[in-house]
Amino acid sequence: DEQKDAEVDKMGTGYDDWLKSLSRVGVIGMYDEESQKDLDRITGCTEHKELGTSSDGKYKYYLSTNKDADADLLKDVEGIEVTLTEMTPFQMLSAFDQPQDTSDSTEATEGTNVGKFETTGVDGKTYTQDIFSKYDLTMVNIFTTWCSPCVNEIPDLEKLYQEMKDKGVGVVGVTLDTVGSDGKQDEEAVKKAQVLQEKTKASYPFLIPDSGMMNGRLNGISAFPETFFVDKNGNIVGETYSGSHSLDEWKEIVEKELENVTEGK
Repeated sequence: DEQKDAEVDKMGTGYDDWLKSLSRVGVIGMYDEESQKDLDRITGCTEHKELGTSSDGKYKYYLSTNKDADADLLKDVEGIEVTLTEMTPFQMLSAFDQPQDTSDSTEATEGTNVGKFETTGVDGKTYTQDIFSKYDLTMVNIFTTWCSPCVNEIPDLEKLYQEMKDKGVGVVGVTLDTVGSDGKQDEEAVKKAQVLQEKTKASYPFLIPDSGMMNGRLNGISAFPETFFVDKNGNIVGETYSGSHSLDEWKEIVEKELENVTEGK
């Protein structure tokens, strides 16, 4: 809550101080054997306490913390009581299975297309679904201004955009916290997103969610960042990717998704 309400001063060290304050405090997670070798990168933390092992021995549970995090917050995280449960088969449920209001998206097929929309970017410009028609494939990166992994990967997404735009790949950011739970625009979050776009030198647009939440695609998202892909006709294509990734990882992902949409052209 403090991060959501924080003000960012563009002058002096204000922006750098704000970025530092976003540092991750701790993570509780479950990891397979291969992932256990790379916990620092995966969790963004420096210390890892093993909490237990799954009954089949394939997974270990860890509490990961940052030794340089705020002492009081760190104490709170370390005091969390953890109950270990077994892995269950993933159910392929989607937010798209829920009914959405598509009254403003008459040409959209619910859950498979972002539909018709008109919204504003944090730059004050107006954007519509035509933003996707310029590229064979567009990465839609959903983030919030208080999410440190989201903020930290923006410079890499800008590099990706510069390297891939001539190959038919676009990038669009959607700053989800610029609209409150009441559906009204959060001006303070917009100001932070403006500072973020300026300081990271991101040339791709940061959109404020439209009233229809891109035909419902933006509803129900609780973990950030989340990334999906759209073709030039606004169809949602490929896989959904949770969490941040390195530039090289994103290149590999984008090349795969681009190949899938351009096959047969």
